[in-house]
Amino acid sequence: MNSTLLTQLNSVSKFANGSKWNRFISNPIKYCIAISSRFIHQKEGKLYSTKTFWGQAFTVQLPASTDIYLSGGKTHESELRLCRYWIKHIQPEDILIDIGAHFGFFTSLFSLLAPAGKIFSFEASKKNYALLQQNVQSLNNVTIHHQAMSKDDTPMYFYEFPVVYSEYNSMNKTQYEKETWYATNKPIEIKVDSTTLDLFYTSQNIIPRFIKMDVEGGEYDVIQGGIHLFKNQDVILAMEYLENSRGNENHRLAAELLMQLGYQSFAINQEGELEFIRSIDAYLQKNNFESDNIIFKK
Repeated sequence: MNSTLLTQLNSVSKFANGSKWNRFISNPIKYCIAISSRFIHQKEGKLYSTKTFWGQAFTVQLPASTDIYLSGGKTHESELRLCRYWIKHIQPEDILIDIGAHFGFFTSLFSLLAPAGKIFSFEASKKNYALLQQNVQSLNNVTIHHQAMSKDDTPMYFYEFPVVYSEYNSMNKTQYEKETWYATNKPIEIKVDSTTLDLFYTSQNIIPRFIKMDVEGGEYDVIQGGIHLFKNQDVILAMEYLENSRGNENHRLAAELLMQLGYQSFAINQEGELEFIRSIDAYLQKNNFESDNIIFKK
């Protein structure tokens, strides 16, 4: 199965690296719908059905996740490498936790790769959670939670942006206030329940093999809430890490705490394999990356 998935993923990569003309001629109708939605449905969004690159029916709310709508996968270069890593290394009986699941793309991929395992997904946004629920309803090995993951279980404030920027939904809105789009796309404040990794894994009596974390500024809080787990278990963590000019203090603090707990940092190469990196900031600067998915393991 994995070799077939890698071949299918290559078609997503080909789409991502193609010209706008090639993207258009691959499916003119869907391309026009996607482009027009950036203007027509920018604030509220509109639901459209598509399929993932492995053939699962999947609903997105355009203009968010345009890449999935057009290609069946995430097309950012770092996400392509991350997908390759998951496909090569997740085992059928693995237990995984997806923190910041959005519409459920990675949750769905995890479900496919670990059919005899268990996937637990967390999404704090009410709107995103509704789509997550829809996209995974037929996946028997997936359990979803409308909660934030943090350093304690106190209810907290969460900020939801308009659909076009919904992947930036976060517990920390200040990191985006200098962005050019922020003034006309300010978030709505909502209150959500929260939990911690330590509370969750002990209450469920599970030990996850992998954790995927994409929490837009909440990284340090999540690691603090999982110190017992990270200290005592060999968990592998994938964390989106921003370069310094984008305000990566919480990423750096999270990475430093993980190092204190015995972890090392690794980049994912084009083949989906790990390469040790001594300094994440230096690695991003050397490769001119604004962000990348970094793997932390003991």
